[in-house]
Amino acid sequence: MAQNSVKTLYFAQLEEARDWGVNYTIQQYSTLNETTLFSSQISNPLAMPATISNGTYPAIKYLAIGNGGYTTNVTGSNSIVFNIPQHRADDAALFNMMPFVMVPANNDLTSIQQAGYRLRTYETFNNVGYFCYYLKLFDTTAPVSSTRVVTLSNGSTTNDVAYVPSSSTLSPSQIDVNNSTVNISSGQHLVTSSVVNITLNTTDIQNIVNAATIRSGDIRTAMISELAVVSGYDTSITSTLGGVSASYTELYYAQVMAFIGELTSLQNSPPSASYQIALSKSFPYPPTTTS
Repeated sequence: MAQNSVKTLYFAQLEEARDWGVNYTIQQYSTLNETTLFSSQISNPLAMPATISNGTYPAIKYLAIGNGGYTTNVTGSNSIVFNIPQHRADDAALFNMMPFVMVPANNDLTSIQQAGYRLRTYETFNNVGYFCYYLKLFDTTAPVSSTRVVTLSNGSTTNDVAYVPSSSTLSPSQIDVNNSTVNISSGQHLVTSSVVNITLNTTDIQNIVNAATIRSGDIRTAMISELAVVSGYDTSITSTLGGVSASYTELYYAQVMAFIGELTSLQNSPPSASYQIALSKSFPYPPTTTS
């Protein structure tokens, strides 16, 4: 089953600009580039805020991972209690963003390997310098779009079926809503989504485990507690991070479009980890019942 995302304010702003064909304004304090980790190493080409001309909207094709944020207890099926990270609609960064790859500065990725990553930094751990890569490109060529009727009860999905329009939608009836009745949600929602399949292979997982262990000294921190879908503009740059001159593609104006709560432990190095991520819109269906 696809994991529904929680869209951010920045996704809504981008959708509005694209839908109406107007310029897209990227506001200050809305990009990953501005966070403490990246601002000193990855500069934006223009001052913030920035207005992007009509027709040059950022691409949504990058994945970020984090291992922080377990603060809220949620009771799921079978009375199992688990923790998930909660974000506000205007959060612009993960709780604790983790790199997909960390390599010694004297053994950097090849140019072909670098092409699959963005947000490159130089960091030192135990007196060893590393190049770290925080975003990974994912395949956006074949998303599967659908609309479904989803029924929720106590936060859990109890029914999920395909939505089929009927003739009644062409003859709508008014919903009786007044201040003498109680409006009760039906628990049903129309969910329209585009699902992308993302797989982390054995090498990806080994790289994440290696990075987590180097950074914390504890393999138990090799876990994914949240995913984020990120947009931005690819730009060819030449940098001298870590005293090494290198040319590669970097991401400017990187904005989180959606957060996805997750719980994947990688310390035992599973052969792969697969995610179906749904960038969704949800509507109450039917809107309400009354009693």
